[in-house]
Amino acid sequence: MNTAAKGNFLEDSVFNIIQYLLQNDRLKLSPTQTKLFRKKSYPSRKQNINVVATDISIELWPPQAANYSTLWVCVYKNYDHVLPLSDLEDFKIKLNQIGGNIKGVIASGNALQYEALDFARTNGIGVIRILPNDRVRWVIEKSNMASDGREEKANAREITTGLTSQNYTGQNHNLYAFYDGYTFDNLNGFLSRMLK
Repeated sequence: MNTAAKGNFLEDSVFNIIQYLLQNDRLKLSPTQTKLFRKKSYPSRKQNINVVATDISIELWPPQAANYSTLWVCVYKNYDHVLPLSDLEDFKIKLNQIGGNIKGVIASGNALQYEALDFARTNGIGVIRILPNDRVRWVIEKSNMASDGREEKANAREITTGLTSQNYTGQNHNLYAFYDGYTFDNLNGFLSRMLK
């Protein structure tokens, strides 16, 4: 699969999951106050001629409002190499150009430089890494279950390693995410935290 096809697959996967979560009220957001978009561009506050393109965006609209109150923006970076710090720095500039109450996420199929994760941490940017199926060992063990029968969550160290280790192979998890000091192994928890 070439880089463009991998990126499209990643984007489609995340979009479909978000759409499902919104349609099935899993994020506790009113469908009448939430708008989900693909490939929408937003004007730059600083330069009227500039537009900032997004891969996925969610606008949260209060009742009878003339504009959205919160904008969640996701862009994809699917390289054959580690996601560099410079990509997060450029993304932060784009978020600042849009302005307002904006929350940004970079999703990748590959690892981030540790410095890029640190930059995300200190600048309020969310990061998601989705491993391809051939990079995950699916093991069903009794020890993977919590006492109430739910699947046990990945710990913070495992998630940080999953985000930053180039050759990482996940065990029972294919998604690793970070936002606002919290680590996540599922998109539902990640989005719930970001959109609250």
